[in-house]
Amino acid sequence: MAVRGKAIFIAGCWRSGSTLLGDVLGSLQGFAHVGELHHVWSRGLTLNWLCGCGEPFRECRFWSGVMAPWANGTSAATLERIRREMLEEMTSVEAAAAVCSNRPKYLVECWGLIRRLFDVSAAEVIVDSSSPSGRRAFCSRLEGLSCMSCTWSGTRGRWSTHW
Repeated sequence: MAVRGKAIFIAGCWRSGSTLLGDVLGSLQGFAHVGELHHVWSRGLTLNWLCGCGEPFRECRFWSGVMAPWANGTSAATLERIRREMLEEMTSVEAAAAVCSNRPKYLVECWGLIRRLFDVSAAEVIVDSSSPSGRRAFCSRLEGLSCMSCTWSGTRGRWSTHW
């Protein structure tokens, strides 16, 4: 069950240009910008906010394809648990390691989500602008997935990248 592809995680403060950078990368052939992936469970699947395409999340062709395994029959409590664990995993590399080690269900769900993103988008590179610090550490544990993070340094006034 290896994931084949590359992921770019953009970390930046509010209004730093991380979404714009994600949109630019997403416009390249073979790239798919999935927005702020950590909002998929709450704002997307649960609250049905508008997607970037203008459609409600559950009616968007792309996201309804990605989220099909979770769309029907997944309880609100399960979605809330996934959302909480995703936010916890994103706080630091250490938190990501703890979540991955202690919550195998969460690991399977996130692995499934990332695999679905590659399958539905047919992209070679997935771009997530959730501003994660732990996400890269988590995803780098998935066999076959190469990860890069882009971080905005306000003190230096520039972006830096890390593979």
